[in-house]
Amino acid sequence: MTAAFKSSFACGIGVLSLLFLAASFQPAPPETVSVIVQAESLEAAIAVVRAAGGTVSRELGIIRSVSAEVTPAQRAQLEKMDGVKVHANRKLSVT
Repeated sequence: MTAAFKSSFACGIGVLSLLFLAASFQPAPPETVSVIVQAESLEAAIAVVRAAGGTVSRELGIIRSVSAEVTPAQRAQLEKMDGVKVHANRKLSVT
C-alpha cells in the first residue's frame, strides 16, 4: 500500500466514524410530568392539553378532566388558562 492510500483510508475511516456519531446522537426528549387537567367539559380539557402540546393519557369524563403528560413549560401554560385547573397526578394506595 502506498502512503497516499493509507492516508486516504485513515481519513475515510475518520469521516465515517464522525458520521456514525452524528447520526446516533439524538437530544434527550424533554422531561414530562403526569397531571390531571380539569375544564368546563371533557372536550375542553382534551382541547387545552392538545393546544399546549401535551399528550392525553386517559379521559376522566365524570370529573370533566383528562390525565395528561406535559412538560413543565406546558404545565405552566395550562395553569395560566382561565377555567382550567391543573393537579399533579399521583398514585393512590389503600392501606
